[in-house]
Amino acid sequence: MLTSLLQKRKKNLDQLAISTTIAHGVKLNGNIKGDHVIRVDGEIEGDIMMGEGIIVGGTSVIKGSLCSDSIKISGRLIGDLTCRELYITDTGIVEGDLVVEFLKVDTGGKYSGHLRMDRGSESKTPCIQAIEGIEEKKGN
Repeated sequence: MLTSLLQKRKKNLDQLAISTTIAHGVKLNGNIKGDHVIRVDGEIEGDIMMGEGIIVGGTSVIKGSLCSDSIKISGRLIGDLTCRELYITDTGIVEGDLVVEFLKVDTGGKYSGHLRMDRGSESKTPCIQAIEGIEEKKGN
C-alpha cells in the first residue's frame, strides 16, 4: 500500500511544502510525530516520525531515531534511520544504522553504522508500518 502511494507521488522532498520548522537556536527534548514534512535547523533529543519527509538542516544536531518516506541529511544525526529514500549531502553526518530502499551520498557526506537496503515490502520495519497507517488515514 505504501509502495503504491509512494509511486503515485512524483515530487521529491525539496518540492514538498514544509509544515513544521525547528529553527536554529531552538533546543527540543521529546518525540515528534506527524503526517507531512519537518525541517530541523536546531537541536532535538528525541525520535522523529513524519509521513512525508524530514529535512535535517546544516546547523542541526539530532540525537534520536528518524523515520519517514524521504530524509535529507545536511546536519548531524546521532541515531538510527529508516526511510524509503535517503540523501546525505556533502555536509551530512549520520552515526547510526540505516535501513533504506534508495541511498544517495554526496562526496564529503559521512555515515558510520550498518546499512541495510530493502526493496518495497520485502521487510517492513515497525516504523514503515506506522507510516503506512498514516498514509492510509490520509487516503480515507
